Amino acid sequence: MAIKQSFALAVAALCLALNAGDSDSAQSYPDKPIRIIVPAAPGGPNDIAARLAAQILPPKLGQPVVVEHRPGGAGALGSREVARAAPDGYTLLAGGGSQLTVLPALSASAGYDPTKDFAPVAKFMEAFQILVVHPSSPWTSVKDLIDDPRIHQGALNWAHSGTAGLPQLAGELFMMRTGIRIVGVPYRSGGDLCLRQLSAVSMSRNMRSPRRDPARARHMFG
Repeated sequence: MAIKQSFALAVAALCLALNAGDSDSAQSYPDKPIRIIVPAAPGGPNDIAARLAAQILPPKLGQPVVVEHRPGGAGALGSREVARAAPDGYTLLAGGGSQLTVLPALSASAGYDPTKDFAPVAKFMEAFQILVVHPSSPWTSVKDLIDDPRIHQGALNWAHSGTAGLPQLAGELFMMRTGIRIVGVPYRSGGDLCLRQLSAVSMSRNMRSPRRDPARARHMFG
């Protein structure tokens, strides 16, 4: 059994609080620094994309762009801050599918409505969900992992970048389709997950680069 890039595709979008300004404001925009809120800890995919945007935009806009991190609540904390910000275009959200679709659908306490509180500005990143194991593990393929009796007994853990995020949903879908049973362990962000030593299995967007040191993580493509 081979599984290659069969996990949910995460599409991140840069979102802007609805602009209710008049035409004069629109013509002078921007006349002060712009903030990009990343609703996660540093080091994750949203953070990397936001930092790249913060380098590219200032020469084009003539104003500094500052990246600020607001981790917590699976991305709800930072998303709520942008939703409640003044609708003047100076507070942006570097949000992905987790914040814009999954969390509001699964949690009644998300505190924002993505269809009413945000207006899309640009798609600026795509990321795949990749199954990763520690290099010292005995598994070299997805088949090896599924055939291990321990993975059907709930004796192994798997790490993901937060409850109600796309990596967690990808892992749950993987378990449903294969019949395995492993215990999910949420981390604060994808960056936090990458800094830890993996004891078993990980579902992550951060470890997808083929240049990543194989001594730290083994990608499971088939």
